[in-house]
Amino acid sequence: MCEKKKDDDTAFETQASDDFDYLQDENYAQEAETAAPIEEGVEAAEKEGADKAGSRKPLERVLSANFFYEYEDVYSKPFITPDSEIPEDLLTFSYSFGYDCTRRVNIQLIDEQTILFVAGNRVILMDIKTKEQRNVQSSTGGGIGIVMVHPSGNYFAVGEKGINPNIIIYEYPSLKPYRIMRGGTEQSYAFADFNASGNLLASVGGNPDYMLTIWNWKQEKIVLRSKAFSQDVYRVTFSPENEEQLTTSGTGHIRFWKMVETFTGLKLQGELGRFGKTALTDIDGYVELPDGKVVSGSEWGNMLLWDGGLIKVELCRRDGKPCHHGPINQFVLDEGELITVGADGCVRVWDFETIDTAESYDEDSQIEMEPMNELNVGRNVNLQFMVKFKDSNFIWCAQDASGRIWKLDLSFSNIVSSRNCF
Repeated sequence: MCEKKKDDDTAFETQASDDFDYLQDENYAQEAETAAPIEEGVEAAEKEGADKAGSRKPLERVLSANFFYEYEDVYSKPFITPDSEIPEDLLTFSYSFGYDCTRRVNIQLIDEQTILFVAGNRVILMDIKTKEQRNVQSSTGGGIGIVMVHPSGNYFAVGEKGINPNIIIYEYPSLKPYRIMRGGTEQSYAFADFNASGNLLASVGGNPDYMLTIWNWKQEKIVLRSKAFSQDVYRVTFSPENEEQLTTSGTGHIRFWKMVETFTGLKLQGELGRFGKTALTDIDGYVELPDGKVVSGSEWGNMLLWDGGLIKVELCRRDGKPCHHGPINQFVLDEGELITVGADGCVRVWDFETIDTAESYDEDSQIEMEPMNELNVGRNVNLQFMVKFKDSNFIWCAQDASGRIWKLDLSFSNIVSSRNCF
C-alpha cells in the first residue's frame, strides 16, 4: 500500500542568464536572489544618494522575447587530454541509423514531415520522406532523458542527464537554443509536458530527488515544485481541461495534483491514489477525462477508472479477459473515443461514454466491455507511444520497442494497408 507523503514547501526560484531586460527603477540596484551566478551581459543600476545603506528593492528579471543563446556556447564538447595534440574535430557525427526504442515516449512529430527522437547524446530530427537528418547535442554530455514538442510546434524541450542537468528549449526550425531551465533536478529528467496553452512546462526528475517542477519556461523561472514520489516517476501531464491540475504516475503509484492558492501563496498539493482491494501496480499509461476522472492501465492489462483518488471501477473484456495482454503504455482521448496502446502490439478503441459512466456495486467485481475496433500491428511488436499526424484524422506514427517506427491507419476501413514501417 502506498503511503502518502507530505508535500514539500513550494520553492520560488529565479534563474539568471545573459542579456536580461529589466523591469526596474533606475534608482535601485539589483538584488542577487538566485543561486545561479549572474553571467556576462547582466548589468545593475545602482541607487544614487540612498538614504540608508542596503536600502534596495527586489527586481523582476524579464528575458527579451527575441533573446537566443549561441549553440556553440551550449552544446557539450569532447574532453581532450592536455598536450595530446588530438584535434577537437577528429570525430564528427554523420547519421543515426537507430534510436532508443525502449525509452518511454521517444518519438514526436514537430510537423507533418519531421519526427524527433533521442539517439544517445543527441536529439535527431528526421525528414520522413527524404530520411535527411539534423540534430542537436546535449549540453552536459551525459545523455538525454526526454524530448517534448510545444503545442504550437515552434519549440521543443530537451530534458538532459548529468550532474545538475538542464532543460533546453530549442526554436524550430532554426534549432537555436531559446531558453535554459536550471536547477530542476540533480541527475536526470524523466519526463516533461507543456500545458495546453503552452505557457507552462512541468518536469519530473529521476533518482535521487524525483522532483516535480512547474516552470514559467519563457522566463526560465520555477513557479512551483514538490517531491513527486519516493520511487521512479514515469510521466507527468497537465489536464487538458483544467491547467491547474496535473497527474503523475510510476512505480506502484499514481498521484493527482492541484495548484492551490493558500495564505502563503500558490502551492502544489498532491493526493496519492488509493488502490483499496485492487493489487498495487506500476502505472505507465493514463489519461485525464474532461470531468476530472482519470483512466489508467495496470500491469495485468485491465483499465482502472479513478475518481477522487479512489478506484471507482476496474474494466476488463468479456469472460474476464484483460483489455490488453500486458501493460497499457498509452491512453489517448481522441474525438470522443478512448484509444489504448499496449505492450502486446495492439491498438484498441473503446466507447468513452461507457467507461466514463461505469459503475460497480461490488468492490470485487469488474465491468466487462469489448472494444469497438482494434488493430493488431504484428507479432513481436511492443507499442510504446503514438502521435497523430495533424493533417489527418486517422494516420498515426507509433514507436515500437522492438526497434521499428510504424505508420498506422486507424480508420479501420482498409485492414490490408493499415500499417507500414518507416
